[in-house]
Amino acid sequence: MKHNWIECVLEETKVDDNSKYTKEGYFCSECEKSPRLHTDLNGGCSGYIGVERDYSKVLNSRKFSFREWFDNLFPSSGFAGYSPFYAFTHPHKIVEFCFDEIKYAWQRVFRGWDDRVIWSVDIYLTEKVALWLKELQDCKIGVPIRFFENPEKIEYSNEEHKIARDKWNKELQVMIDGFSASKKIHDLEWNTKEEEEELYITFEKGMQSFTKNYFSLWD
Repeated sequence: MKHNWIECVLEETKVDDNSKYTKEGYFCSECEKSPRLHTDLNGGCSGYIGVERDYSKVLNSRKFSFREWFDNLFPSSGFAGYSPFYAFTHPHKIVEFCFDEIKYAWQRVFRGWDDRVIWSVDIYLTEKVALWLKELQDCKIGVPIRFFENPEKIEYSNEEHKIARDKWNKELQVMIDGFSASKKIHDLEWNTKEEEEELYITFEKGMQSFTKNYFSLWD
C-alpha cells in the first residue's frame, strides 16, 4: 500500500515525538531532501510517495548507525536541503545547488519569479500574500468606501474615518490570520486534532474574507 509523504510524516510523528522520525528530522528516502523542500506537488522527486512501513519496529530495534550519528552532529535542516551525511558524500549536489540558486536569482531579477514557484504555488502565495497584506495594513492611506456607515456621503469626519479604518484593519487581519494558518497547516505546526481543526477554520475564514474583499486590495 502506498500513501503520500505528508501522511508518512504524520504517522512517524505520532509514533514517538522525541524520535528522529519527527517532521524536523525526516529526510526523503529517494532524494535525501528535508521536508521544507518538498511540496504537495511532489517537486519532481519520486521518493515523495513512500511505501507503508511499520515505524514502531524501526523505533524499537534501534542499532548504532554512523550515518544517523553523523546527521545528529549538525542541524536537522542539513545543507542545501540535503541531510548532512548525504551532502558530505555527494559534494556535487552542493555545487548543483549553488548554480541553481544563481539561476533562480537571475530569473527573479528579470522575470519577477523563479521556476520553484510552480512547484508549490499555494505555499508561495501563503508566504507572500500574508506579507503584502501586512504591509497594506500598516502603510495604507485610503479605506474602501463600503466600510463607512454612509457610503453615499461626499465628505466624512475624522471620527468616521477612524471607525472605517478600524473596520478595514480588522478585516485585513482576518485575511492575514488565514494565510498564517495555512502556513502552520503546511508546516504541521499543530499537536492535537483540535488544533488542526481550529487552523482550518481560521484559514477558511481568511479565504472567505480574501474573496469578499479581493477588489478592495489596493491603496
